[in-house]
Amino acid sequence: MIKNNMFRLPVLLVALSVLMFGYSYAASPQIQSCNVNAASSFYVVGANWGNYTSPISATAGQSNIPLTIRMYNENGCTLVGAMAKMPLVSNFTNANGSINYATDYLGTIQPYSFFTIVYNLDIANNTPIGPNDGVNEQVDLSWYYANTSSSTSGIYTASVFIPTKGSSRLQFNVSNHMLAAGAENNITLEVKNSGTGYEYDIVPYVTSSSTVNPVGAANEIASLAPNATGKISIPVYISPGAASEAVPVSMTINYVNPYGYNESEPITVAMYAAPYSGNLSLVPASQYIEEGIAQNISMYIYNNGYTPITNMTVQLSPQSPLNIIGGDGYFAIAYIPPHGKVALPLDLYVASSSSTVATLSASLSYIASGQAESSTRSISFLTPGYINITNTGITLLPAAPMPGSIFSMTGTLLNSGTSPASAVTITASAPRGISILGGNSTFIGTLSEGSPTSFTISFEASPTAKPGSYTVPLNISYINNINQKQSVEITVPITLSKPNSSLVTGVPTGTPGKYPYARHSGAGVLIDIIIAIIVIVVAVSLVYKHISKRKNAKRGAKQQK
Repeated sequence: MIKNNMFRLPVLLVALSVLMFGYSYAASPQIQSCNVNAASSFYVVGANWGNYTSPISATAGQSNIPLTIRMYNENGCTLVGAMAKMPLVSNFTNANGSINYATDYLGTIQPYSFFTIVYNLDIANNTPIGPNDGVNEQVDLSWYYANTSSSTSGIYTASVFIPTKGSSRLQFNVSNHMLAAGAENNITLEVKNSGTGYEYDIVPYVTSSSTVNPVGAANEIASLAPNATGKISIPVYISPGAASEAVPVSMTINYVNPYGYNESEPITVAMYAAPYSGNLSLVPASQYIEEGIAQNISMYIYNNGYTPITNMTVQLSPQSPLNIIGGDGYFAIAYIPPHGKVALPLDLYVASSSSTVATLSASLSYIASGQAESSTRSISFLTPGYINITNTGITLLPAAPMPGSIFSMTGTLLNSGTSPASAVTITASAPRGISILGGNSTFIGTLSEGSPTSFTISFEASPTAKPGSYTVPLNISYINNINQKQSVEITVPITLSKPNSSLVTGVPTGTPGKYPYARHSGAGVLIDIIIAIIVIVVAVSLVYKHISKRKNAKRGAKQQK
């Protein structure tokens, strides 16, 4: 009975090993065309700044800009522990502090599949910038083959062209703010290229409203060089009912940035719809009065006739919520020459209100061509709400991050203004040695007045980052109540503590893609189990043989007696 049991145990263990090996084999991807001895082949799809799906423009002197390289694995093998290194020669340095090379741990690359390599780079000030400029860089890939011993590895070197065509930044201004009500007008839009790259195919599209309608296509700026300014004529019709009012004109500017990507930017400008005024016009220097802030705005009176205007009196009367500060709105003007003008200084204040328009009435009496005349005017202003976004506090977790650690920043934004801010977005810029995890933009949404709203951004400090103080700029962009895009920037201090020398650090095993020398799949663990079982089977078999020999020896000795 003992003999039978001793014989069955190795058999059962061997059968169990075979079953587990079969499971391991079935669970592992089997690529029939995988040949580890064949020459490796990869195809470089292209490179762009920013994410693969959200490319951005970049220029010399920028820091911590993500570079994405898109490649295709033309091999039939599953590659594990893949790593991509890019030697840094002259134009780029690694944002985490390394000046020799940038590294991205890719993990597992499936056969016949696309994959991306991402480096966060600082771009040197002397990097060539232009419509056809770029830098050829080298990317060194290394990996291990799945389901083989750790000694079976591969390497491949690819050449990648990285475009350096400059940054994109357009500024818009309207040179003529007065339009004629009940007539067709041309709005002159001045476009300035404040970036370092060329902008292309710049064309505006006006949004129709109850007071403004486009009556034809605007002309297009085909190409705009850095620091150059172009003009676009936009034909619109202003309805008669908009006379003497501030008319918001909303439009979308479409253009192609230096890297060939389509972009658009919405803007809203305030225009004044002037009625037919004969020989006299009243035009304010600005059509905007921000809520809650006293502003000095000159009111210009134009003499459009061929004879002088004398003995003029002007009474300006604000309508709620508009107020005149430091005066009663009365002015006396002795003389205005033909085709001349005078400026009336005004300090205006708009209290908090749900309305986006404030009105100022004007009563005028004067003598023109020897005749006493009088007239009234009504001037409207757009009143963007007062928005004041501040950061009320920052908490780091852990409180004292160290080089090589991952930490989070949690802050609280407060709008202490009188109007809500919509589409609030936080864009962080990490300093050298610190990288942002999960993208550098955080969308908040609407930030109501007096309602604190928290946000969290995660970071990773490079192991080579030096302990000390760092500054993280946060750009907060938003849209106000009259559809204007605005932004404010705050800075957050971060301190990296010195590492605790008593801590023992090492490379953890079993983390896919992060450490190239660790095992990268569950199949590897099963193979270890199978090997252990086989060792046990062999040991049990040897013990069984040894016991059998001793029993046979004892039987032989008894028979000889």
